[in-house]
Amino acid sequence: MPMIDKRFDAIEKSDIDAMVASKTSERRTLEYKAELPRESDDAKREFLSDIASLANSLGGDILYGVTDERDQNGQPTGRPREAVGIGGANETSEQLRLENMIRDGIAPRIAGVQVKAIPGFPGGSVILLRVPQSWAVPHMVTFRNLSRFYSRNSAGKYQLDVSEIRSAFALSESLPERIRAFRSDRLAKIANGDTPVPFGSNRAAVEHLLPISALEGGSGKDVSKEANRLVMKLAPPLSQSWSNRFNADGFLTYDSSEWGMSKRSASTYVQVFRSGALEIVNQRVLIRQLTEFDQIIPMAAFEKSLIEGTRDFALVQRDLGVSPPIVVMISLLGVRNFALTTGANSVTNSRIDRDALISPDVLIEDFNLEFDVLLRPVFDFFWQAAGLADCPNYGTDGRWRERDSGR
Repeated sequence: MPMIDKRFDAIEKSDIDAMVASKTSERRTLEYKAELPRESDDAKREFLSDIASLANSLGGDILYGVTDERDQNGQPTGRPREAVGIGGANETSEQLRLENMIRDGIAPRIAGVQVKAIPGFPGGSVILLRVPQSWAVPHMVTFRNLSRFYSRNSAGKYQLDVSEIRSAFALSESLPERIRAFRSDRLAKIANGDTPVPFGSNRAAVEHLLPISALEGGSGKDVSKEANRLVMKLAPPLSQSWSNRFNADGFLTYDSSEWGMSKRSASTYVQVFRSGALEIVNQRVLIRQLTEFDQIIPMAAFEKSLIEGTRDFALVQRDLGVSPPIVVMISLLGVRNFALTTGANSVTNSRIDRDALISPDVLIEDFNLEFDVLLRPVFDFFWQAAGLADCPNYGTDGRWRERDSGR
């Protein structure tokens, strides 16, 4: 079981108390520490090797302020004895110190590390530090020119040998190819009509939210089983009425307004894969009619729906227990000769010159980010495909602003 089996921001004192009461043992993805790392160089190296070893393997949680049981020889057993807290340390400054040490002492930077204080223990708060399984392995401890690589197994952390370092680099280098393969396979299926619900045409806006853990095997847990609990957060975009069901890939929600006795098709759906990946397919956003033009994308409305939808669906992944990093991939299919709206009654002079627009990938490294800022490279790409230098809907502050949608 990777890490504590609960969403990071939902872990509270009762969870730590339950782990102590049940004597939950340390494992490859869980470690207890009685105190925070001290300021000595040796303590900092030990701390950084712990963090790097977790990132280079399956990720995991470290709990600071939890003492361990000892056997008759005074050796640690790996079982918690008591959660006492970290004493009189300033929690905010300690969290910042840990984050700074990780940022400055490990290369490349580990994305998505989370730290928080859990209050209520006799000696203050227990500090929980969560390290995700990394997508940029191997990470090297660089503090004081140490230059060491570490990983973890059931016995704890260990230093990688030369062959293991080579294998880790090879795995990291293959990751972009596996991301591209996932996207290409899914887009080919959609373009060929191999979708969980039939479509009336091959035009669609497609968004994939792919956790790196889905490519690495993750925990093996079928997160789609939990999707039914969150079904109200999985409404297909722009759906008028919708239904849901489990299917061979996981859990599906789909627009059912066009399903009747004589016609069984849908124009939007959300597929939750067992691995925690999401596929959001929407045809309605590409359907727009004007007197002069019949192939137009109302960009302000489209961008707003993508910003809000990416944020909301990423938070669904969080609630399903999926951890960052998550690759966001947005594609437009069947859009050759489409123009983009630049205002209520105006469109771009140039038309999109190809059938499929495959945007650059962007990365969700944590859930506390500005999704309009995250998606700007995607929007710039779409506008460039229609002849403009960049997206005109961002202000000088770099934030997206709502303008006339052209509807």
